[in-house]
Amino acid sequence: KGILQEYTQSVNQSLPTYITKSVSNGFQTQIVFESKTIGEGIAKSKRESEREAAYSACLKLKLIGDKNG
Repeated sequence: KGILQEYTQSVNQSLPTYITKSVSNGFQTQIVFESKTIGEGIAKSKRESEREAAYSACLKLKLIGDKNG
């Protein structure tokens, strides 16, 4: 989450918005920045779904490499 927040602040001095909702198997989080969904995550806990969404956003923005390769 920290890497993503540093990046978004460097782009336009603002932070991304985390939208979390409860789903049948836990929580789903979307990260919105500049009116676009840049990451999504689903996990059993709210905190973990936010972390997964931030990881997804960092991959999409090419801020980090894939943990599997």
